[in-house]
Formats: sequence, structure tokens, C-alpha cells
Amino acid sequence: MKQTLESDIFDIKKLEKEQSDKILNILKDSNSYLTTYNQLMNIYEDIHGKRVSYIFVCQDDIQHTFIFQHLPLFARHYNIKLYKFPKGIQKVIEKICNKKFVNIISIFKDDPITVKIEKIFLL
Repeated sequence: MKQTLESDIFDIKKLEKEQSDKILNILKDSNSYLTTYNQLMNIYEDIHGKRVSYIFVCQDDIQHTFIFQHLPLFARHYNIKLYKFPKGIQKVIEKICNKKFVNIISIFKDDPITVKIEKIFLL
């Protein structure tokens, strides 16, 4: 019998407010991250392209969560850590990125801010 795998939106780990604030401070000092779902999917089409270590989403700040529904399975497949920001963070992220409608942040594995973010989760 064929096994069916289903993505579960609840597989996204929730960030605490303190963790979220620290991550936002790190993002202020960098601009080498992806800010759209399409950018993330495009880099994974290239098998030799850069890889991502973290994906942060503003799931609670948007009405249509369907774009996030396959991310848990995608993250699990590519060994990416997937977290969601607390509600209300999207506007702050839009200011940091100087863009509108930012609801996803993807951090590259080889980026120096990855080490800083990893330290947040070790504390």
C-alpha cells in the first residue's frame, strides 16, 4: 500500500519573544537573507546553489497560511530548522528589510549570522 505523507502546519516551532527580539537584532546588521517564498524555492531548484539553515515565518500575521503548509515537510527533507515568529512581528521585519509583505526570512548556512542565531538557541 502506498504511504501518504502529509505536512502539518503545527510542526513549526514557536519562538519565544526574547529569542525573536535577539534574531531581529541580528537581522538588522545583515542583508544576506531571503525575504520571499519564491526566492527560497528558486535556490533549491539549483542543485549546486546555496543552502538554507533556518527559515523564520510570520504565520500568525497573515490571513492565508496555505503558503506555509508544505514548509514543515520541505524543511524536514532539506534539514532546515523552521520557526515561527510571535504575532505582530511582521511589521518590524518589514521595517528591517525595508520591504512590504515580508512574511518569511531564510538564512543561508554559510552566512556569518547563522552562527549568531545558533547561539541564541544554545542559551
